Amino acid sequence: MLLRAICVLCVLSTSVAARATDPWVDASIEVDAASSIRVLTELRDEQKAILEKTLSLKQQGRVTQLTVLECAGPYFSAESRLAWLDGDFQQSYESAQLAQLAADQAVKSTKALQQRGDYEVGEMQRNVERRAEYQLVVLRYQALAKQQEIELTEVSEDRLAQALESVDGP
Repeated sequence: MLLRAICVLCVLSTSVAARATDPWVDASIEVDAASSIRVLTELRDEQKAILEKTLSLKQQGRVTQLTVLECAGPYFSAESRLAWLDGDFQQSYESAQLAQLAADQAVKSTKALQQRGDYEVGEMQRNVERRAEYQLVVLRYQALAKQQEIELTEVSEDRLAQALESVDGP
C-alpha cells in the first residue's frame, strides 16, 4: 500500500512538472494577476490573524501545539502563493516547505493523540490531506527547480519554530 502511494506521488509529480508553471494552481485556467493578488493577500492576512490569535491562546494554555500547527500550514501556504506571484521563487519554496513541515508535525501530533485514544478521525483526515497537498506542491517546486536549474534551500524544523516566533512577535 505504501509503495503504491509512493508510486502515485511519483507519477503525479512527474506529470505535473511537465506542464506546471505555478506549483499552486491549475495552469490551464487563467485568472488575472491583480485579482489573484487581492484574494491571496486577504487570505494571507486572515490566516495570519487566526495564527496570531492561536499563538496567543497557546501562551495562555487554552489551545495545544497541534492547533497552532493546524493554523500555521494555511498561513504559510498563502505566504508561498503570494511570494510566487511576486516572482520570489526561493521565498515561495521556503514558505511551501514551512507549510509542509507544519502539516507533517500536525499529523505526528494527531498520531500521538490517536495512540492515547484522544483524537477525532476527521481531524486526522484533514491533517493527512493537508500534508499530502503541501507535499505535492513541494515536489512541484523541486521539479520546476530541476527543469530551470535553480538551486533550492531546504528548511528545517528549527526554521519552522523561528517562523512561528516571528509571526507571534511585535
